[in-house]
Amino acid sequence: MFFSVAVMGLLINLCRLNQLFVPRGFPVLSIAAYSVPSIPDSLSKSAKIQSSIKLYLKRIHAHESMIETEREDFERGRKYLAQIMGEDPNTFNQEKIDQSIAYLFPSGLFSQKARPKLKPPEEIFPKEKGMIFIAVFLFPSHKELQCDSSGRPLHSLFYTRQPHFYSVMHDAAYQLENLKEMWDGMYINKYLNPLKNHKELVLVSTEWFSKTQLERAIDESVTDDQVTLLFACLQHYFLLQYDQWLTLMNRIASHPLAYCAEKFIFRYRARQVQVVDAEKYPNPEFDPVTQQKFITAYGQKRRCFAEVCVRIPGSGEMNIDGKNLLEAFPLLGNREQIMFPLHVTGTLGKVDVKAKLSGEGTSSPANAMRLAISRCLASLLPDEQGRQRLLVSGLLTQDDRFAERKKPGQKKARKKPIWKAR
Repeated sequence: MFFSVAVMGLLINLCRLNQLFVPRGFPVLSIAAYSVPSIPDSLSKSAKIQSSIKLYLKRIHAHESMIETEREDFERGRKYLAQIMGEDPNTFNQEKIDQSIAYLFPSGLFSQKARPKLKPPEEIFPKEKGMIFIAVFLFPSHKELQCDSSGRPLHSLFYTRQPHFYSVMHDAAYQLENLKEMWDGMYINKYLNPLKNHKELVLVSTEWFSKTQLERAIDESVTDDQVTLLFACLQHYFLLQYDQWLTLMNRIASHPLAYCAEKFIFRYRARQVQVVDAEKYPNPEFDPVTQQKFITAYGQKRRCFAEVCVRIPGSGEMNIDGKNLLEAFPLLGNREQIMFPLHVTGTLGKVDVKAKLSGEGTSSPANAMRLAISRCLASLLPDEQGRQRLLVSGLLTQDDRFAERKKPGQKKARKKPIWKAR
């Protein structure tokens, strides 16, 4: 009898805490009690913004106080349930709470809504949509207002409508002014030569962020139709926001001391992807006898040349001057070089390869054959499976390096005889 009374009391307390069942005579705390009247439409735009901030702060404080009260009730119910189950309240986690409720659960309640719950108040009482202040009048991106307890925005450039973008602009302007001060200081100090420690900033194979990449980096939209008024040299320059940022970054990169701001510059530069011309790889031919597509390509490494014909579909056969792969290349590293483009494109064992090699060496013939196979696969396969994967892996780039010749009067290409004074 005592156990059944305790179980019923526990269920009533759980229902009170989670508002699933409201017994008569028990007051229940609700978020609706903290509702604030809406903003009247007769107010001006600035008055609406101020009223929205006040409304946001009131709801935040009310929600925090309600969550704190519910947290105390949750801890009290958790300890009470742990005592009933004979568990330690300090180690009684949410998993044990759910298992205990399932054990004490009445067998007649099958509906999910009728089952009692004991969960943290943050899960039971999430923030309402109305409690999140949206600066509709100021911010078209609909971001949540980040402010302190007094209502002041945390970001110093909050009211510029694009705080992250203008933070980048301020940082760029600071970098440019810093470079100018360093350059002027070199001229003022007679012991410093402005060209003594001069270095060139290498920007090859990189480019500035595009508009989409810049928006992704700063997590804001950069408008290209909004005209910004700039005053410079007593003239009005109407530039787009992205063009304004691009002009400022180019001024930093063109400064003689741009290498001092190298980290800041490369923060907003992306690597250029070398696009191979599609006309370089001809369309494959079709063999009506074997019902296969085939193409022939050439590869070179130093003084070794490879002529390769690849047929698809195939059984994975490799014929290299009448030999198989193991006989032609006994070394494992050379065989891996040849199979690498097939592995990248997923055609290992699905194509037939026939190659003719000329030249001497161990690794050079394998590299020449790898380049020829990559060019064949770039023509046979779709771009997503073939050309793009091979480009990223660097398999379509020919290695033009040669061994440097021996110089007359020297022992090798660079090695010189030892000079002795006596």
